[in-house]
Amino acid sequence: MPRHNTSGGTFSRRVAPFAPVALALLMQNAVLPSSHGNPAAEHDNLDVAVCEDVSSFNDCHSKYPTGCIQNARGTYDTYLNLLKNEIIFPPSSSAIEFFTSDQQLATLDRQVQELPEKPDSRNHADLKDQLAALGEGRFHGAVAFLYSVTPENKGTGETSNCKLHDRESDVDFHIGVGFDESLASHIREAAAGGKKLTAAEKTQIKQTTFIVEMTPHYRAKFRPGWTSDSLRKVLGRRVKVVGQLLADNEHNVKSQNCALGITPDCWRATIWELHPVTQFQVCHSSHTCDVNSSDWKDLEEESPSDGDIEPE
Repeated sequence: MPRHNTSGGTFSRRVAPFAPVALALLMQNAVLPSSHGNPAAEHDNLDVAVCEDVSSFNDCHSKYPTGCIQNARGTYDTYLNLLKNEIIFPPSSSAIEFFTSDQQLATLDRQVQELPEKPDSRNHADLKDQLAALGEGRFHGAVAFLYSVTPENKGTGETSNCKLHDRESDVDFHIGVGFDESLASHIREAAAGGKKLTAAEKTQIKQTTFIVEMTPHYRAKFRPGWTSDSLRKVLGRRVKVVGQLLADNEHNVKSQNCALGITPDCWRATIWELHPVTQFQVCHSSHTCDVNSSDWKDLEEESPSDGDIEPE
């Protein structure tokens, strides 16, 4: 049985697979659980857990909704992981607020930094009400360009996925999007085997990236066509992404969050993310797709010839 390094019960959450029609109805009409303002209310324990008998994402997310760690001496933000590992279904696009510029994200990050207590690596639960007031836990979207794709199957793994890291199927896809069309055109060119990105462009990509993440259990249950290969085929293209707005407080340090001041190493525009992602679409038009365009196609609908279409 799962062990925890402080007292309390164990977790168990299983999500049954949905038939296609039922899933479609859920995706159109369902909203976040009523307890989402306090996800801990659904669980009897938010203690740090020590991983046992975890060999795949199925083991991880059925046993450890808040993730786990290999060493009993370790620690992590269990509440943050609980949010990251939600299984959620978005309402219609008309009910979703979309980010379309760097300025919107900068404003949102500034509001976080103005809170009396600043986010750090362990205090998400303490700030849940203030963050919810800024939009956390609600569905948001981004109409942007796909800058980068990095499956988190390198290094030592993440606690949200029980430190698994050997297979892409067990880890989050760490995806960067941004709003600079000129930069995106250079990314498309480089991805197609053309002129390589300069060091300055690579730095710009890191510093202006808005992170969106596809989780392994959501992909496996509902979006098996979301693969790192399918994402790389549309690098630099205009995309529409929908997911849960989440403040990843673990990254609220100057060495990572560029909103706190540009440093040589910072690699994200804000601590805010869309996590988990529940919709990922690509623009298929010779003109720029807006939020309500009919020219969006799901990532799974991509074909090799589609990659020739570029937004102006």
